[in-house]
Parts: sequence; C-alpha cells; structure tokens
Amino acid sequence: MLNRTASENREVFRAPGRDSKTGFFVLLILLATAAMSLSGIGRSLPLESHETYYARAATEMMARNDYVVPHFNGQPRLQKPPLSYWLIIAGYRLFAGGSGSFLNEFLVRLPEALAGIFLVVGCMLLGAKVLRSSAGGLLTGVIALTTRGFITYTHSGRPEMLHACFSTWAIVGFITLFEMSRERTTAAQLQVDAESAETPATGYGAGRFFLIGVLTWLFMCGALLAKGPFLPVFILLGLITGMLIQHDWRNLLRVVRPVTGVVLVLLLFGSWVYLVFQRMDVAEYWEKEMFSRMGGSGEWWWQPLTFYYPRKTPLLILPWLVLIPGAVILPWRRPVGGENSGLTVERAELQLMFWMILVPMFILSFSRGGNWYYMLPVLGPVSVLLAGELLRLGDLASRGTEKLRELLTFLTGLHGVLFIILSVLVIYALWGTPRGTEISTAGKTTWSLIALVGVFWGGMAVVKKDRLRPAMFLLVAAVYFAELAAVGSGVAWQVDCRAADRAFAERIRADLPAELKVVGSRCEVARFVHYAGRQIESVRPRDLADRLSAEPDLLVLTRTDVAERGLITGEVVMQQETPCDDGVVLLRSVRTVEVIQPDQGKKSD
Repeated sequence: MLNRTASENREVFRAPGRDSKTGFFVLLILLATAAMSLSGIGRSLPLESHETYYARAATEMMARNDYVVPHFNGQPRLQKPPLSYWLIIAGYRLFAGGSGSFLNEFLVRLPEALAGIFLVVGCMLLGAKVLRSSAGGLLTGVIALTTRGFITYTHSGRPEMLHACFSTWAIVGFITLFEMSRERTTAAQLQVDAESAETPATGYGAGRFFLIGVLTWLFMCGALLAKGPFLPVFILLGLITGMLIQHDWRNLLRVVRPVTGVVLVLLLFGSWVYLVFQRMDVAEYWEKEMFSRMGGSGEWWWQPLTFYYPRKTPLLILPWLVLIPGAVILPWRRPVGGENSGLTVERAELQLMFWMILVPMFILSFSRGGNWYYMLPVLGPVSVLLAGELLRLGDLASRGTEKLRELLTFLTGLHGVLFIILSVLVIYALWGTPRGTEISTAGKTTWSLIALVGVFWGGMAVVKKDRLRPAMFLLVAAVYFAELAAVGSGVAWQVDCRAADRAFAERIRADLPAELKVVGSRCEVARFVHYAGRQIESVRPRDLADRLSAEPDLLVLTRTDVAERGLITGEVVMQQETPCDDGVVLLRSVRTVEVIQPDQGKKSD
C-alpha cells in the first residue's frame, strides 16, 4: 500500500533543506536537454530519406490546402496519422511566416526536438513519483537524456520522439491515478467515512479523478495521432496486466478510466478517421493504413514468436546496459537495509513499470516488422528502473560493509581511468581516422569538447577515489554515457552523403524547368523529392520501357552503377558528385533498358 500522504505527493520534488539545490539541478538538466535536442538539427545535418516523407508530406499538405489526407509525391500517405505534419506546418507558420520560404531541416525537426525536452520533464516527474525522491527524478531525467534513442530521434524529423513524449506523459497520468486510487482505498480500509473523498485526509474527489483522467487520455490521443494505436494500446495492456497480477481489481476501472478514454479517442482520433473516410474509399484507406505497412498484400502482421525485441531493445538505452540485470529484478527486491533505508520505493509502481515494458516487448515479438525504436515510448519506465538500480548502488556505497565500500571505491577509480582512455580514443577517431572525415567540423569540435570534459571528470574520479562520492560517480557516468550515446548513435555519421544528395536535388530544383517530368528507377527517390521540390515517380524496371515508349521525353533518375553497367543508358543531364557508394545520375533520351530476370540471381525491382 502507499504510505505517502497527499501533501508528500505534492512535495515529491523537494528534499528537506535542499529545495534550491534540487531546483538548480532540474534547471541544469533542462538546459542540457535543450542544448542536446536543439543543437545540430539545422542545415548542418541534411534530412535522411525517412525524414523527407514528413517534410514533403507537410509541404504538399500546405500546397493542396488539405489538412486531413496527407500526400507524398502526389499519392495519399496514410501510413502515419497527421499530427507530426500539423506541428511541422505550425512551426513553419510561426517561424517562417508561411511566406513561401522553403521548409528547411530545422523546421522539420523542431517538433521532435521540443518533444524531447518535454519527454525529459515527464521522465523526471515519473521517476520522482515512483522512486519517492527528487534524486530519483533527476537520475531518471539524466538517464533518458543520455540514451541512444533520445539523442538519435531528437535529431530526426520522424515522429518517434513525439510518440514517446505523449506516451510518457500518459504513463505519468496513469501512475498518478494509481497513487490516488490506492491512497483512497487505504483511507477506506482505515474506516474513514465513505464521504471523505473530499476531506484533507486524501484530497482526491471525483472532480480531480475526472480531470487527471481527461488529461491522461488527451496524452494517449496525442500518441495515437503521432504514430497510431499500437504502442499506446500495448502500454495500457501492460498497466492492466500489472494491476491484475497485483490483484488490484478494485482500482482498475478507476485508474484506466475506460469511458473517458473511449469518448476522447472517438472524439479526437476518430474524428480524423471519419474525415478521411469522407474523402477516400474506405477499403483503399484500410489497405494503405493497415495492410501495406504490415508486410505487403496477403501477409498478416503476426508471425511465430521471435526474440528480436528482447535482443534489440537494449540499443535504445545504450550504453546503460550494465544496469539491466539489476533493473529487471529491482521491482521484487527489498531495499538495502530494510524498509527504512534511503531507497524507499513502492514496489507496486515499480512492477507496473516492468509490465509496461514487458507486455509491449512481448506483443511486438510476434510482428513481422522489426525496428528497435518501436520501443521508444517506454523510455520513461525503462529510465525509472535504471535510475532505481543506480540509487540502490548508491545506497550500497553508503550503507554497505567496509569491504564493499572499498570495492566500489576501486571500481570508481578504475572507471575514471578507463573513461580517460576511451575519451582520448574518441578524439583520435574523430580527427585521425578516415571515418572521422564523414563528420562535419562543427560536429567533431562539439564531441571533442565533450570528450575533454570527460577526461576532466575521469581524472576527478581517480584523484578522489580515497573517499567515494556516489554523486561524482554518477556525474562521471552521465558524461561518459552521453558521449558514447551521441557518437555511437549514428547522428553525426554519413553527413557528407546526405549533403551530396541534397546538393544534387537542389540542382534539379534550380536547373530543370518544372514542366520536365522526372521518374526514378532502381534508386530510392524519396531522398530527392523534398529538396528537388517536385514529384519524382518511382517506376519499376519492368515497367520503365513501356513508360518510355509512351513518354519518350521522360528524364530518368537512376543509380550511377546501374548506368555504368548498361542496364539503363542515355544522355547524362546531371551526375551526382558524392563520396558514397550509391550516387545517382539523371538521364534523358534513354535508349536501352535491360531488366535482369530473377533467374540471373539479381532483383528486377
């Protein structure tokens, strides 16, 4: 049962005598989050092919003045709901004035970067609630901020971070309802008058339950409109599973609020679906929205159980992997020193965190499509469990035996030495290896400064190893993890390749008259459509000859190696200069098209 009163609930971010310090660290984390999220999301990092879907769809949405059915390359794009497009357009109207200026990289990624900031705020609140301390909230925020998933998808125009942000705040709402319900049940068990829902003993009347329930389901609707129903529904199933396992039947409906949820989902998400039905054939809508994204015509979403997500989800939280074993069993462990130790966690809520991670992972393990970032919406619960394990380690350091303290002191010093070595190697990799040439100078300078800060804190951990400071250990670890997550996430890599694609597409935009029609074959056209500012239809090789017969003036965009091998030949109009292997060439007066048959060992499309 909960043993925290309503007043303690409201003071969850405060520690006696340390209010100003807690506020300072909250501000510091928010500044670090803003710097991490907003830096490098502009022109220095060109859009990758998946991002161009959202950039171009938002552009076509404005051009068509149709804010219901998104289009990409002239075709309906209903694989994702429209919230990300709407927010991109809102940023365009706000910051570019809607004056016809180009929808640039910063505007495409701004909603995701801002969502990352709000996600960290939600993680801090969730951690403070579940771990019963401001330290727990701060650590949860730091862990979320320094994960590979966070750093990667705050620098992407895809709606993953938006999806995760709304899901995290919905989880905060459900946990708040869970706490309120349990406290109300506790009051009833203490034979408090049944009318006391409005008394100071609990302070939770029907009105407050209703308000928080509405806010919670508004966040759920935001997640649905960001990327669809799958993960939010799976997370909700995890919450229900956890409560049923705890035999908390009495509070289940009070926490889940199904009537409120159904009404709001029908009103918000359902309204968009209804408007789509009014504009498109229903069968076509469901084919595009459901079946096309589930592996293709004739294939079902389910497959025999695989272990893709248990194996790949750790990529989300790189490089905090060392804490996973302890975090998994944390909800069922007794705190160090018994119930009165410094780590006063409520096991019921920790177990709910566990089930809200495990159930989505289990269900997704039956899906054909495997992508580790699908688990990003549970970054909040994952960060809470990892932060709880870190608090437990700190508790061991302060309350354990002398030998254990000596061991942790030694490990802290060793950690500092290894961190110095690693930071130096990172600097060398950035400036002294061929792969480092793929990163912009600004990016290399930024990560080198982070590495130098890491060298300093590593040295501090070594110098002060005679008196173990858990806070210092955690700070060193945070810098270390941030560095590894950022450099290892792939955010900074392949910038030159993307820049070459952008430059080529901008040449098409500037030099080709709009009336000339361009099609693509044997190449990925999505990465060029947005920057070229025109439709580039993708044509299968087997159909290209017929198209050329009907439209001999077509310009054909294809890979350079395809042209060099004589599969598609013609007069070169433009050729891409790129350091990458998949350069493209624009041809006209295409004379020959050779389609390699499947029995020749190569794909025909």
